Amino acid sequence: MDNPPAVDAFLQDFQRWLLATDFLPAKAGGGNRWEGILHIEWQDVETSDWMSADHRVAIELTIGFPYRKPNVYSIDVPALNSSWHLTPDGSLCLWREPGGWNPFMSGQKLIERIRDWFIHYHTGEWPEDFLPTDLHLYLPNEGMVVIGDEWNPSKEQSQGMFILWLNKQHRILPSLVSIRNNLQEKVEPEKRLLEPLGWLKKDVQPYNGIWFRVSGPFVPGNRMAGLLDQVDGIRGDPPGKALEFIESKLNRHIASDGIPLAIGYPGSNGQERWLFLWAVKPPTKKFHLSNSDQRRAIEIRSFETAAARKSDLLRRTFHLSRNIEKKKIAIFGIGALGSSVAILLAKAGLGEIHLVDSDQIRPTNSIRHESGINWTGFPKTISIRRKILHHNPDCVVHEYAETWKKDEINAIIQDVDLVIDTTANLSFSLWLNQIIVEQSLPILYSTTYRRASIGRLLLRRTEENHDDPCLACYMLSRENWQDDQYPTISLDPTSLFEEEGCASVTEEADAINIEAIACQVAKTSIHFLTNYAIKGNLLLQVNDPLPDTKGILSMPGLHLLENHSSTVCPICKQVGEE
Repeated sequence: MDNPPAVDAFLQDFQRWLLATDFLPAKAGGGNRWEGILHIEWQDVETSDWMSADHRVAIELTIGFPYRKPNVYSIDVPALNSSWHLTPDGSLCLWREPGGWNPFMSGQKLIERIRDWFIHYHTGEWPEDFLPTDLHLYLPNEGMVVIGDEWNPSKEQSQGMFILWLNKQHRILPSLVSIRNNLQEKVEPEKRLLEPLGWLKKDVQPYNGIWFRVSGPFVPGNRMAGLLDQVDGIRGDPPGKALEFIESKLNRHIASDGIPLAIGYPGSNGQERWLFLWAVKPPTKKFHLSNSDQRRAIEIRSFETAAARKSDLLRRTFHLSRNIEKKKIAIFGIGALGSSVAILLAKAGLGEIHLVDSDQIRPTNSIRHESGINWTGFPKTISIRRKILHHNPDCVVHEYAETWKKDEINAIIQDVDLVIDTTANLSFSLWLNQIIVEQSLPILYSTTYRRASIGRLLLRRTEENHDDPCLACYMLSRENWQDDQYPTISLDPTSLFEEEGCASVTEEADAINIEAIACQVAKTSIHFLTNYAIKGNLLLQVNDPLPDTKGILSMPGLHLLENHSSTVCPICKQVGEE
């Protein structure tokens, strides 16, 4: 397909600049690979003398260029020494991602960036826009290690022991690690991560490993001997010190196929980072770490380190989670709407959620419920608890069966900061309303109507500066409300049907509209929990305007109304007078 004229003009200009810089198309590159020599000059940081060198460079215009960045390689002979921002295949890491390469960047700027790279390579000084890459990228990949809150090597120690749990049968599954103090100590994987990761002990083998701390980042060597020499050198220890420690701890406990190693080093933000390595044991019956030839033959591979500490998981929502991680809510009704609300609040970083429902998952639920068909037969509360923990393993989740007993309901809502009712059961909601009013607790009712085209949220706060209606204000004296205060939403009998196995009437509604309303329920809950000024106590979410209505219900969007409690309410006024 031909490019637009402007793109073709850019490509021609880009290639003309490469030619002007003495780059030529490579014979085997099909016109997409250009090779040339760049003359580099720099000032020695120690002597202040001016130095120079010529470097052979290949520029590969990738598929998708100029929208996608080109690949740049050093093809020097001999090859460059190991360095920051130089991958094992010789590719130069030119930009901090994302935001490094800008589509349609000129050839002049690309060449200038490459020259800068070589200057930093020779001086050893890298600015922040050349942010160091993860150390594991310099070695062949062995998998992933997940670290949690229990990975906390003593700050007073510079070396120690740990256990790596590796699933040899399914290497795609992440490994877990834990600190150990001696070989007799029984250590288990971090419990808060086992269930969320779906981690099973079947086919999992524990390996004894050694960890070291170093004072600075480095490019890890790909052989055991060189790596241990690096550790000694960076730490200022005499040669052989790291090897001596490994032998003293693992001499009789080396696994048949490998040795785990971990190296802690300072990251660019001052936080300690960890590189987990796998030393591949040679297939020989007689193996001794003290044998220098055998150490040089041991290949070093790397794990990608995946942080799963509580602070790591909440970092992306820190602006919000820091204000709600100690808040508690109770949700009555864990159907399509309630399950979505629960998951959203857990993802936001909420501290504790009480789930109340007695229904089970059926195959027909899965089309719009947060739980899939694989949860058929399980209580909805259990399935949603598991899903919450898959996103936020630090959220405390309690499950309760639905109940009409007042003392049991009081126990569920005790000490919560907000109650959310998504039961769509008016009789129960009115009963819950009476209990909530008696306890003077805030509550948010939410119901969907007309295939979830409309969502209605009723917020009742308990502060003296609010005079929010309770549910009974509306439902037990409907005749006292004008349509502009509490719009009537008529039923659509064509949306109702009887579902086999449920023994009840079900209403059609799609997940898109339901989740749009769930988002508003979650957002309103967050606003309340964080003391955000909410303008209104009756919220109407109109996803699709109803054709047979006028006023608010005919206008898409969120509509906020401010009503006052009914002076004749038999519930909130009676309790208030008492």
